[in-house]
Amino acid sequence: MSTVVLTREDLRLIDPVRMQTQQAITLPGAISGSVRELGVTNDGLVLIDALHQAYSLYDQRVRGPTRRRAGLAASRDGSRVFFGQATNSGDVPYRYYDASTRQVVVSSDFNHYSRGTYTRHAEPRRQGWR
Repeated sequence: MSTVVLTREDLRLIDPVRMQTQQAITLPGAISGSVRELGVTNDGLVLIDALHQAYSLYDQRVRGPTRRRAGLAASRDGSRVFFGQATNSGDVPYRYYDASTRQVVVSSDFNHYSRGTYTRHAEPRRQGWR
């Protein structure tokens, strides 16, 4: 098991006990600015927000583009990565990557990014919903 770290030049797999680099993966572009969010899925993808791409831990390739840049939030179990769109008008639907189908799913919800709490299917969570 490794800790995944994003630097300006590469993606690194770090031994969490010794804090030593096990592998450095060269990325197709430099990481700039302040957006350095990662989302790791249970199907082995590391989604890199700043590149709009993902790195596969299984076949060790960069894939993409995955989506429009907007910020992301991964579920604790790695089954979903939720993409928001930072607009104030609510005109862009939420999207999420579903690791079980390996597809990006478009939600029917059109709210501002990070407003409220959402279910695993990017639907607004209401009291009593699970």
